[in-house]
Order: sequence, then C-alpha cells, then structure tokens
Amino acid sequence: MKLTPSSVLSAIAGFVLLAGGVAAIDMQDVCHTQYSSDYTAVKDGDGCNDWKCLGPDGNRKGMNLNLYCYEQLGSGGYASCDRNAWGWSCKK
Repeated sequence: MKLTPSSVLSAIAGFVLLAGGVAAIDMQDVCHTQYSSDYTAVKDGDGCNDWKCLGPDGNRKGMNLNLYCYEQLGSGGYASCDRNAWGWSCKK
C-alpha cells in the first residue's frame, strides 16, 4: 500500500473526527472522492465558496462539502466555513 500525503492527512483527520473534534477539510481529498484522482483542488479567490475541482480537460466542477463531511462523520456531519477559503472544517 502506497502512502500519499493526502491519504495520511485523511487518516489523521478521521481520527480527530472520531474523537469528537473538528478537522480541516482536505480539499484535494474532496476532489478525489467526488470525481477521481485526475482532479485537482483549485482556489479561484479567497472566499469560502472559491474552491473548485479542476479536471484534466480544464473543466471546473463544484464541491459538495456537506456530503463530504456527512460521508466522513455519518449522520449529522456538515461542513462549516470560518471567514475565508482556508476556514473549512467538518463538524457534527
């Protein structure tokens, strides 16, 4: 099994979330989970909603962060953004 930085961060975030804490959202993992490993997380500005997933064809697709957090935390999991693009976290 090959460990990548994204998989290590996802595992750490999972442990934090299982402990009842709050973890920052790994936007790259969102793109990989919701589309494929060919997609890259990109930021078009500094606002909370400026993240997109960039495909190999140059097409930008939106992220469903509430769905991502629900999949990470289960029922009651949701995404929350505090102030700027770097302020996203999953909460329950």
